[in-house]
Amino acid sequence: MLGCFIAGVVAVPINDLEDYTKLNVILTSTQAHLALTTDNNLKAFQRDITTQKLNWPRGVEWWKTNEFGSFHPKKKDEVPPLTVPDLAYIEFSRAPTGDLRGVVMSHRTIMHQMACLSAIISTVPSNTGGDTFNSRLRDKNGRLMAGGTSRGETLLSYLDPRQGIGMILGVLLTVYGGHTTVWMENKAVETPGLYAYLITKHNATLMLADYPGLKRAAYNYQQDPMTTRNFKKGIEPNFQKVKLCLIDTLTVDSEFHEVLADRWLKPMRNPRARELVAPMLCLPEHGGMVISMRDWLGGEERMGCPLKLDMVGDADSIEEKKQEKDQSPGEAFGSLIGGGTTASAEQQVRTELSEVLLDREALKTNEVVVVAIGDEARKKAGSEPGTVRVGAFGFPIPDATLTVVDPETGLLASPHSVGEIWVDSPSLSGGFWALPKHTEQIFHARPYKFEQGDPTPMMVEPEFLRTGLLGTVIEGKIFVLGLYEDRLRQKVEWVEHGHEVAEHRYFFVQHIIVSIMKNVPKIYDCSAFDVFVNDEHLPIVLLESQSASTAPATSGGPPRQLDTALLDSLSERCMEVLMQEHHLRVYCVMITAPNTLPKVLKNGRREIGNMLCRREFDLGNLPCVHVKFGVERAVLNLPIGVDPIGGIWSPLASQTREDLLSPGDKQYSGIDRREVVIDDRTSTPLNNFTSIVDLLQWRVARQADELSYCTIDGKGREGKGITWKKFDTKVAAVAMYLRSKVKIRAGDHLILMYTHSEDFVYAAHACFCLGATAIPMAPLDQNRLNEDAPAFLHMVGDYRVKAVLVNQDVDHLLKQKTVSQHVKQSAQVLKVAVPSVYNTTKPPKQNTGCRDLGLTMQPSWVQPGYPVMVWTYWTPDQRRIAVQLGHDTIMGMCKVQKETCQMTSSRPVLGCVRSTSGLGFIHTCLMGVFVGAPTYLVSPVEFAQNPISLFLTLSRYKIKDTYATPQMLDYAMAIMPGKGFTLHELKNMMISAEGRPRVDVFQKIRLHFAATGLDPTAINTIYSHVLNPMIASRSYMCIEPIELWLDRQALRRGLIYSSDPDSDPKSLLVQDSGMVPVSTQIAIVNPESRSLCHEGEYGEIWVDSEACVKAFYGSKDAFDSERFDGRTIDGDPNVQYVRTGDLGFLHNVSRPIGPNGAQVDMQVLFVLGNIGETFEINGLSHFPMDIEYSIEKCHRNIVPGGSAVFQAGGLIVVLVEVGRKAYLASIVPVIVNAILNEHQIVVDIVAFVNKGDFPRSRLGEKQRGKILASWVTRKMRTMAQFGIRDADAALSDVTETMEPRSGVASLRNGAAIASSLRNVEPAPQIVEEGEYERERVQSQNSFAPLPTGISEMPAQNYDDSIMGSPREENRASMKSDDTPTDNRKRFELPSDNYNSEKSKFPGLGEDFTIPGFETTDAGPPRVGPKPGGNSGLDLPPVEGTPGDLWSLPSQHPTGGLRVLNADEENDDWKQDAIMHMNLAGR
Repeated sequence: MLGCFIAGVVAVPINDLEDYTKLNVILTSTQAHLALTTDNNLKAFQRDITTQKLNWPRGVEWWKTNEFGSFHPKKKDEVPPLTVPDLAYIEFSRAPTGDLRGVVMSHRTIMHQMACLSAIISTVPSNTGGDTFNSRLRDKNGRLMAGGTSRGETLLSYLDPRQGIGMILGVLLTVYGGHTTVWMENKAVETPGLYAYLITKHNATLMLADYPGLKRAAYNYQQDPMTTRNFKKGIEPNFQKVKLCLIDTLTVDSEFHEVLADRWLKPMRNPRARELVAPMLCLPEHGGMVISMRDWLGGEERMGCPLKLDMVGDADSIEEKKQEKDQSPGEAFGSLIGGGTTASAEQQVRTELSEVLLDREALKTNEVVVVAIGDEARKKAGSEPGTVRVGAFGFPIPDATLTVVDPETGLLASPHSVGEIWVDSPSLSGGFWALPKHTEQIFHARPYKFEQGDPTPMMVEPEFLRTGLLGTVIEGKIFVLGLYEDRLRQKVEWVEHGHEVAEHRYFFVQHIIVSIMKNVPKIYDCSAFDVFVNDEHLPIVLLESQSASTAPATSGGPPRQLDTALLDSLSERCMEVLMQEHHLRVYCVMITAPNTLPKVLKNGRREIGNMLCRREFDLGNLPCVHVKFGVERAVLNLPIGVDPIGGIWSPLASQTREDLLSPGDKQYSGIDRREVVIDDRTSTPLNNFTSIVDLLQWRVARQADELSYCTIDGKGREGKGITWKKFDTKVAAVAMYLRSKVKIRAGDHLILMYTHSEDFVYAAHACFCLGATAIPMAPLDQNRLNEDAPAFLHMVGDYRVKAVLVNQDVDHLLKQKTVSQHVKQSAQVLKVAVPSVYNTTKPPKQNTGCRDLGLTMQPSWVQPGYPVMVWTYWTPDQRRIAVQLGHDTIMGMCKVQKETCQMTSSRPVLGCVRSTSGLGFIHTCLMGVFVGAPTYLVSPVEFAQNPISLFLTLSRYKIKDTYATPQMLDYAMAIMPGKGFTLHELKNMMISAEGRPRVDVFQKIRLHFAATGLDPTAINTIYSHVLNPMIASRSYMCIEPIELWLDRQALRRGLIYSSDPDSDPKSLLVQDSGMVPVSTQIAIVNPESRSLCHEGEYGEIWVDSEACVKAFYGSKDAFDSERFDGRTIDGDPNVQYVRTGDLGFLHNVSRPIGPNGAQVDMQVLFVLGNIGETFEINGLSHFPMDIEYSIEKCHRNIVPGGSAVFQAGGLIVVLVEVGRKAYLASIVPVIVNAILNEHQIVVDIVAFVNKGDFPRSRLGEKQRGKILASWVTRKMRTMAQFGIRDADAALSDVTETMEPRSGVASLRNGAAIASSLRNVEPAPQIVEEGEYERERVQSQNSFAPLPTGISEMPAQNYDDSIMGSPREENRASMKSDDTPTDNRKRFELPSDNYNSEKSKFPGLGEDFTIPGFETTDAGPPRVGPKPGGNSGLDLPPVEGTPGDLWSLPSQHPTGGLRVLNADEENDDWKQDAIMHMNLAGR
């Protein structure tokens, strides 16, 4: 170090060789080329780098200084002159957040530090007897003659001499003052007696120490004085020479000072024991310099602040102005050493270590109220409740200016208040290395103050260093309460004179730790911090406890099981203690094993770093095994809707929006009826044709020898082309085969199960010719027979299917043993007869067309209600929705496609995916016929093997309009590059979205296919729905997607407010779904009142279009028919809308796409999501997909698409699929905070399942209904389950006030999942079961649950069988010691037409409970009155039948799961629904 000074280079001391990344950062940022070290260090370093497979830092030369020997200048050589640069050294240290920062120290700064410290040390009174000599006289060298000896001081230190105060005193001051430093390892303090022996042996005059070391030494002496006294024979410990015991610390421990002085220093023969103790306030993050310690310099009266506290008055004299120990420039440092002219009695008081008792309640509001000071404070310390004992450091160092500033506002703090200590001194560093922004903020901070009569604050002249320390100044001395980071804040609200008042209360972590360690047993260490979630500071407490360790009790033994109940009671106790002692409402307590929380070096010791803890907490990386929440007390600002019970569609809420938005425009679109559709070749009006059959015959007659169909294989090769004439004979052949062999008659139902092929097209047209009802269905998937076989058989049974038509490939598949046996067995279970299978690949050949064979349309077949075709849609959950199409609908859909997409006969059509329904079917089977263009078929199987084949076909045949799905494009982009073909002829790639479009799709496709010349405006979302394959479309809008950022808080209330994502990071991004196509009108309607919505709110999307289907197939339900007869109460009563069940809004935009860039007004539709999936809490509506997105992006271990949120029995349940098993407890707060922060709701349960355990559809979509059902029926194996809300917390004694803000799930009809009032009905308690045995016993009889707050257990194989044993219906409550049973009111759901026999689910015992929600035998908890209306869980509907209500166990004292039946004819359907859900599990 000193060699660097002499050589004129900048030294960078490094004290942590193990931290390779830190070393690398330092070497890189300082651009160091030379590293000085020793042989030992270099070898160790080399070994570490090799074992960790790291690279050596580049461009650095390593010198071993221990091999250099000594420098002996030759006599005749001149010693080169010293060159002194500005910089002396750069000291790197970590900020509380863990960031590495270098502090630059100049030679000038060092000299100022040395002068200051020398002045302070040289004026310390010695321990020798009295002397009459004038203490201020000096010799010719300027040294004091009396008191100081000519010999320097002897400094005994065990602090690290490579950094901070250890280096300043131990290296620099030693050289400056000619002192001697004796350095010992800090482990030496652990050995009883060794420290005292070294002090005695070396005649130490100064001790440089810290609290942990001194405490160890003092307590060792207390326990066994003789070990210290007899440490070395013949040498009695003697501390007579010690003048000062310097303690490096940030907060003073006054209690320990008494122990240290009276019970260690004094027995060691030091006459000035009390005066020895000198805590030093150092700044370890800013170079390590002392800014305050006790001194005997005098001159305090020139500091410009009161030195006497007026205890009687209003304590006005606690001034916190600038503190300066002034000196005139001419006197340099000389005058400091001379001291002041104060009377000795006064001097005695001023040099004492002052201490005060402060009122703890006042500190919470940053006020300093001194209860006692000095000796009185010492006496009262133990007995005065509600006070905090705080010790002073002393006056500031002599050349410093110090001020106390409010860290939030930057204003000088008012007298007697707590603020941040800012200091300015030539002894302090000038800033950080290479961090100009941080330097400006921290080293050059400028406070403000108010001048009398001026309303604007003025900037104060000098620039200060912000120390980050919070404290105050009393009688000129500095009192520190803790670091800024170590202060928690919490908002407190109350009502005063009819106004709501909100203030922050402040708490110091140090005080919290003391309370916990004193009052909570089994705690090894702890820390606390606050997190800013949902605009509130929420306190988190971390406990380290041996009880949380799973380390084996014996070496090599099994891991210890955690005692969940104990951990829970520790958390509970911790919350109670902090509530009672500090009125701190803890949000969350987490428990880890000892020594597992991240540590920081504080004064050379490793302590829990609460800022590092906070960072790891936010990332979900803390090694926690237990978590407990106190949300009922801590979270105050949960929003409530206008109508908390009725929800956003209630008359009250709707009226509130109406008042807000009227007289704005109503939301409905215009309509382009387009009555006449002209064939581009012949100018024949196509609207004259009543069916596609007649149109096909006309095409055959007009263009017999042109190409109609052609199949392209996976290598891009063309199959044999089919002319229109050949096409007609092929259709005729299949039709004749069906009529003669299969005996098909008009009205018969046929399942068409084909691979994507020409055979499928022929079969579909053959069914049209025969008047049979065609039901296209995808081939059974061998890997998903559990789903597909029941689905197929249900269709056979429900629609009385006469035959199944297949081609060669499917015929082969169905004849495979595994498939045929599975279908056969399932059919026996379901009591369904499997119809015959007919292969239509090679029917008897026909040489004549359909018309010649008399296969013509009957007039009755083209009537609107006649079912020509049934399209079946399968939700991700394998629930079936079937719609029927008549010829009028088929022609309407083709017309809308042709006119909207401007399709002509000159451009071919492409059929690829999803050809059994919707746009896939229209493009595969109909559009080519409708526009008279050839159709190319690319098989989805070939596409899956070689995705590029599809794009080569699009390119080669210059296809203008095509249909795609986001999944197929994702798949293609993942495995093929977007090059090697051109797509500039593709003008309209229609990407279907069933609900809200994914916002990433457009950008991904645009970038991936940029090289192919694909025009960005050709990538078009369309809004596809079961009831209409194209309700809105972006085709030919010629603009990129319109993006809106929506205010989530408004959205929850049913309002549309756009917001700025920069100022509101929580805003929701949505993209439009396009404009209305031809012959289509959209209205946005309030689903309850059926009135048109105003602009500025969203509602249900209603559609009137020729392309809408007219009915669900096979449904007799009134609710279903209502969906096709939507009439608004304030619009045109003659328009009959179809209700989509989706929520959205219309939005007007202008874009410069007209001639010469003229602005064009457009009205676009935004789809938000399905109304059936939304749920309401506190009268506010939430879309699960948004909550799930928040969950999935909050932690890296959560699988993409791996979360499901739903309401069950009044509880909000989150199921999460995770890729790790360890420390799941630490992920829970991350999830809870993400949901609370972005959606303002507190969930009730978070459960984790293993990666891959979520049931998913063949397209990879999560099967939400199955996830819910399997969790409710305990078939979903959860690794761990955590209760967030505590049922009893709201009733707890220590709760300050009952906040009327806990979640209320709104009750409302419609498809939304309604549930009970949560603040009336305490949430059931939850337990995570670990052992199989406990699970088994539990299944036989309900048990009293353990306390809430669940720890993780090793996941065992849970019993999969449904729990249940018969139980009496209305038992009397059994009295037990621990369960109060007085006046328990039982409540059941309304059971007017309730038939318990019919309602039991197959395979479900009556004893069913939600996992972990077992009820006690003593009946349900005390509850208030139940609001009217059924509350339960909606089963998603199958084929348009409305869902059954499952009433959940939280509504049943006995915990039975039952179905409420309104009528009996739905019973069959119920069996089907359960079959769909449960067959896989059989």
